Amino acid sequence: MIIGKVARIVSENEVVLTVGRTDLVTEGTEFVIFSVGDPIVDPDSGEILGRLETVKGRVVVTHVMERASVAKTKTYTETLSLGLGSGHFADFLGPKTVTKRIALQVKKEQIQPVSVDLTVVIGDTVREVPR
Repeated sequence: MIIGKVARIVSENEVVLTVGRTDLVTEGTEFVIFSVGDPIVDPDSGEILGRLETVKGRVVVTHVMERASVAKTKTYTETLSLGLGSGHFADFLGPKTVTKRIALQVKKEQIQPVSVDLTVVIGDTVREVPR
C-alpha cells in the first residue's frame, strides 16, 4: 500500500502528492485523502482497533514524476437541458452532456496555482512513455 501526503494544492480539482515513480505510483492510481481522528475501541474487549479516518476526497494520478505525482478529482457527467422549450430548434440541439470534476473542500488561501508555459523549446527533456 502506497502512503503519502498532499504536498501542494493546485486547485479545487488538482493536488500534488509526495509519492511518485520511486514509490511505484502509476498513472491511474487512485488515492483517498483523509485525516486521522479518535481511536476506535472495541466495545466488548476494550481493544483499540485503529483510528477513525475521515475521508476528505478521492483523486486519481494523471502525471507521475520521480518522487511526486499530480492527481485530479474524479469526473462525472451531467446532462443539461438547454431550456429552449420544445420545437424544431430545441429538438435539433437536444440535451447537452458535460463532464465535470468533483471539487475538494480546500482552504482557499493554500491554493497555489501552477503557471504553465506549454511552448516547446530547445533543451526540453523528453522521456519514453511506458506502454
